Amino acid sequence: MGHYDRRASLRNAQVVCILVKLRGSMVSILASCVFREDSRGFNMMILYIKPWCPWCIEAINYLDAHGFSYEKRDVLKDAAAYAQMEKISHQSLTPTLEIHGKVLADFDVQQLERFLAKEGIAP
Repeated sequence: MGHYDRRASLRNAQVVCILVKLRGSMVSILASCVFREDSRGFNMMILYIKPWCPWCIEAINYLDAHGFSYEKRDVLKDAAAYAQMEKISHQSLTPTLEIHGKVLADFDVQQLERFLAKEGIAP
């Protein structure tokens, strides 16, 4: 049986396992892993926020109301998230949205709607 090694973030993947046992010519399925990406692949939407920021609250409300899946990262509690946000957006303002290598920084809901439409991103 071959070895499968996929080095990728599995945070947003579903994992289904079935084992396979070989005994002579008889095969018993015990476990085998199948990785299924979510609808956006492994590049899930990440929203960098500051909890007290009114634009962040509006962005969260919009994404939730429209059924988007995303990961929320509080840059005031998570120094690594803050550093990543600055690295990808070259600024320190929130909200900042990252998806599929695209970044939208310091935005309001109207700018978010235009960005999602332009990029063809739907829930």
